[in-house]
Amino acid sequence: MSEKADAILNEASSQQASNTFTASNGVILSFRKVNRLMAVEAANKVQMPVVPKVYIESKHRYEENPNDPDYIEKRNQAMFERGTIMANIYVALGTHIEYIPEGIQRPEDEDWYQDLVDLGIQISPRGNARYRAWLAYYALTESEYNDLTLAVMKWNGGITDEDVAKAQETFQDNSTRDTNK
Repeated sequence: MSEKADAILNEASSQQASNTFTASNGVILSFRKVNRLMAVEAANKVQMPVVPKVYIESKHRYEENPNDPDYIEKRNQAMFERGTIMANIYVALGTHIEYIPEGIQRPEDEDWYQDLVDLGIQISPRGNARYRAWLAYYALTESEYNDLTLAVMKWNGGITDEDVAKAQETFQDNSTRDTNK
């Protein structure tokens, strides 16, 4: 591995070991544990599509065709929705405000909230959903929000980049399967 890659992984490991996140505007958040089962149950409310079957003349039977383009599109959309739900839960329940600098509105303040509602963005008026919206739309940049999401999920799961690479090695390769048979 290159020195640059080592440096990046070391930085990621130290960020993971740390249970805080500091935004460019000075907002500091700490991480707390989230019950994974709650996130999975919420995500599972999004139904996965059924794999279509195609008749194989030479075999005189039907077989599943996971490479059907419509199925792939529906599966990808369902996976995206599931991932979004889980990420939202981890951000909303897995972070806690440690510090908000002067001049930055708090989640319970009305100005930032009303500005977004006036623009047509639907936000829950209270609770964890409002807090998550405050982070996503007001307190953090888009890049910081994405970084926070990854950091809090990795911190909660204890997942390392090496774990991800090992898991990817086990994924089945369906790219050689004939989509019409």
